[in-house]
Amino acid sequence: MTYGIADGNGLWTGVNDGILAHGNGAPGEVTEIKLPTQFPTEYVKPGDFADGEEIPQPGIGGKQSPRRPYADLKSPTLWVPNFDGNSLVRIDTRTKALKYLAVPSSGMNPYEAAVDS
Repeated sequence: MTYGIADGNGLWTGVNDGILAHGNGAPGEVTEIKLPTQFPTEYVKPGDFADGEEIPQPGIGGKQSPRRPYADLKSPTLWVPNFDGNSLVRIDTRTKALKYLAVPSSGMNPYEAAVDS
């Protein structure tokens, strides 16, 4: 399901796969933007695991779950709620650069984004 159009291209999410798909209409290509695992600082702290040790349960620690994104009509920015990651992700639609933004408190699990101005 397409959730947004940015720069004339379609964008949709792979909620359970931690990806955002980008459909480039001109050449007809589809690329994936993988949301890398993020350390769940609201549940565990740096130093809780030894170097190289994996977080034992991805559902609570590190799983990314992009939900209903929203394209900003005034800039090349896509705002993506990261439900399981408990954050908001800002994606530059031209460079595909990601920036994770913290939500005000743990357990908010953002579901849908909207840009008001």
